[in-house]
Parts: sequence; structure tokens; C-alpha cells
Amino acid sequence: TLDVEKRICAASSAFGALKDTVFNNPKISLAAKSALYKSLIIPVVLYSSETWTLTTRDLRKLTTFHNQCIRAIHGVSRAAQRSRHITSASLLSNLKMDTILTQYTKNHLRWAGHVSRMSSDRLPRKFLSSWCRDARSNGAPNLTYGRGLHKSLTRARISTGNWFRIAADRNEWRQTLRNISC
Repeated sequence: TLDVEKRICAASSAFGALKDTVFNNPKISLAAKSALYKSLIIPVVLYSSETWTLTTRDLRKLTTFHNQCIRAIHGVSRAAQRSRHITSASLLSNLKMDTILTQYTKNHLRWAGHVSRMSSDRLPRKFLSSWCRDARSNGAPNLTYGRGLHKSLTRARISTGNWFRIAADRNEWRQTLRNISC
């Protein structure tokens, strides 16, 4: 939660710095604005997201930020979006952009695939395939990395039982991740 809030704050600052000169400039095409947003703002907001375990609350915050930026790029206020019945999906489609959830899921699964291809003596791989027999202590988070990975795999419609076999082939895993849409 704290990581997500920090990333949103940093991305908001970056977006704000470019808002007047780039995103509100009618002389710059939507395609150029989209490319800048994808290459400058999205990496800031999703920095280190491959290790996050997103709660519903965190996802809502990320989605809200993303949708605000998309509306700003289009020059559409929230009130205008409601009155004209413009969906966020149509705004994203105009920019040829994925939802923030899709982008997060791709990052999360890209990292999981990378770790699964590591040799079994590497620490990240040990943690990925380890199991703790003790009960969870009071105050421990309910959403573990393993559960978050399971949610990402399910969201991406990838079999949770044999995903590591697909991930073993880097090219096949990349192709699988390219086709994800949440």
C-alpha cells in the first residue's frame, strides 16, 4: 500500500510537470501523447510492481490515477465523461493502451517467469517454490506473493498448475504475456 501510494505520487508529479507543455497541448497528436505517457509515466507508477501483491484498494487507487491521466490526455473532464457517456475503455482504446491492471499483470508474470527460469539454488527461486508449514502469525498480511501470483495467473487465463512449463521457454512466455488482456 505504501509502495503504491509513493509510486502514484511520483507519477503524478511527473505527469503534472508535462501536463501544460505536452498533455494539454492541442498541437501534439494523441499518438505522441500516448507514446510519452507509456514511456515516461507508466514506468514510474509501476516501478517494482513485479514484486507487489496488489490489494483491491491498491488496484482502485492505480486505476483511478490511470483514468485521470487518460481523461487529461483527451481533455475530457469527469463531468463531461459522465454526461456524454464516454467510457474509460473507449478512451484507452483511442490511445491504443491497456488498462493498468493488464500492465501490472504483465509485469508481475514477466518477473515470475524470469524467476522460474533461474537455477534452483538461487534465492529468488527458492522463495518462489518454498512452503512454510507454520500457521500465519497475527497481523501477517493475508495476501502473500504466492497468492498474488495465483491471482495474476488466473486473471491472465494461464493454468496455475503448469505455468512454469510455459515460462521455461522464454519466447513462448513472452508471446503468452503479449496476448494478456484483463
